[in-house]
Amino acid sequence: MIDHFKSKESKEKEYLFSLSLYAWAGFQPNQFTDIYWNCWGTWPELLSKFIFEMYKDYKYRKISVKEILKNIQEGKSANLLRLHADRTSTPPKLTIEDYYHFPQGYFGNSPQFIPRPNTDDPTNGYIVCMVLYDIKAPSDGNAPYNPLVEKKCELWIFDGQNLSDGPRYRLSHPRLDMGVTIHTTWLSKLETPPPRTDYSVRKDYEDLVKKTGSEAIAILFNDDIYPHFEN
Repeated sequence: MIDHFKSKESKEKEYLFSLSLYAWAGFQPNQFTDIYWNCWGTWPELLSKFIFEMYKDYKYRKISVKEILKNIQEGKSANLLRLHADRTSTPPKLTIEDYYHFPQGYFGNSPQFIPRPNTDDPTNGYIVCMVLYDIKAPSDGNAPYNPLVEKKCELWIFDGQNLSDGPRYRLSHPRLDMGVTIHTTWLSKLETPPPRTDYSVRKDYEDLVKKTGSEAIAILFNDDIYPHFEN
């Protein structure tokens, strides 16, 4: 367990705001030993009046409403965590063994584990994240927001065994302009799957297309969608 974690409560306050997406090596094992989590953090723009009213009287609350509001106003950055399950103790313990805080204003999301070849070690690989941030605030408050100038999208690649060192690589392109991504997957190779002889896109959709009563949708399916799957 990381030394400065003095209590379970301190972990929740420091790291576990908006616990969001996880990643691990390969397919789901019978037992996890190590798993990666991405937390989105919190900032004032996320707190709507509707959500506040919905949860302010939640009876299982561990952190007071006053303290929640204080944390939101101060802001908590997004992060990456590696948790390790120790089953030698009774009861088993889940501890945070490694972590990385994204810089304030950077939104790290969609973690994906990519294993190194020829290893069964669930930490021996890379974590890839999509990261969004603004290069600068608009100079004129009345000027329209221009994402091509002010928004930046990057792929950050971390060493799965050393998140705290930060990204090993940051990849981008002037024309890379992505919105918020969620779930991801990694394939060891890309290949065209064999055609299915037991399924027809046309038979599956033609009744639904007719029910729309839309000539434009019918043309779209007949000219573009059906031929794509039949040729």
